[in-house]
Amino acid sequence: MLSDKYNYSDIIRIGFPVKQYEPFPKLHSVKWGEINSDVTAMWTTAAEKYLDYEWPPITAEMYIAPKRTGKLNAHWDRYRELRSALGTLAVAEYLEGKGRFIDQVINGLICTCQETAWIQGLGMSRHGYEIPDESNHEVDLCTSETAAILSWVIYLLGDEIDKVSVRVRPRVVSCVNERIIQTYLNRDDYWWMGFVDDRTNNWNPWCNLNVLMCTFLTVDDPDIIARVVYKVFRSLDAYVDAYSDDGCCDEGPMYWGAAGGGLFLCLELLFEASGGKIDVYDNEKLRLIGQYITKVFIDGEYYVSYADGDAFVHIGSTYFGAACTAPNRFDSYPF
Repeated sequence: MLSDKYNYSDIIRIGFPVKQYEPFPKLHSVKWGEINSDVTAMWTTAAEKYLDYEWPPITAEMYIAPKRTGKLNAHWDRYRELRSALGTLAVAEYLEGKGRFIDQVINGLICTCQETAWIQGLGMSRHGYEIPDESNHEVDLCTSETAAILSWVIYLLGDEIDKVSVRVRPRVVSCVNERIIQTYLNRDDYWWMGFVDDRTNNWNPWCNLNVLMCTFLTVDDPDIIARVVYKVFRSLDAYVDAYSDDGCCDEGPMYWGAAGGGLFLCLELLFEASGGKIDVYDNEKLRLIGQYITKVFIDGEYYVSYADGDAFVHIGSTYFGAACTAPNRFDSYPF
């Protein structure tokens, strides 16, 4: 699909991402007047509770807890708490733009970079020990999501962060590159990539999407960008090849947003970042993957329930955003 149509030389020629590519306006853009004040108030109110947040560490005991007690929540709850705090503060600063939250955003960035590894405690079991070291840089859902958060913060707020310290942005970029981008390029053995195992699922587009975003937002080297993009092509091709010919999501409607919907987010990101030069929307199998979610729809937010998903599913508008912004690319899609 992708790697058959475009090769490494094509990617170099296109020059990812194209100069006019701007996924979101940066802080203090002229478009700020269009932001709903109620939305800004909602986020700033949520962020104010983190103004005195002390950024508690993920302790060794939290990593060991699953082996000792069988409980996973000690590590997972702290992991999510730290990332939620950073994300909330960053969005609030992005929307308000008064500098109230910028110091805490920087604190969150540095604390995240200071974590030994971003791998989940449960993920350490396959290594035979509980506490990670610097060799445990993996690319999975949690680590790539963490890198994506850092990359978006640097992209959106980088100029304001530089006013406080010019050392923060390079630190974050280096961390994302070492832990995620280089690991992605150097490893072909992750099951979700589709290179060594027929088994693949929503992890494929989800992880690939995060790696793409990190690359486009933090990398300047055209060779590294091209290598990442072409590897994403190959991985997404493996995912589509394994997908049912009729477009059915074997994980059920609940997972379609990350599975088929996640695939479309990857394709839309590639389309936008290439200035429309990477375009595979005429693929029949893609049309069927898109139609699937309408075929299992019942009423309201109820969908046909199978696999391990619920019958009550909220399909976020994010997955259909491209249909609103560029309907000419989706004329054959029912959504």
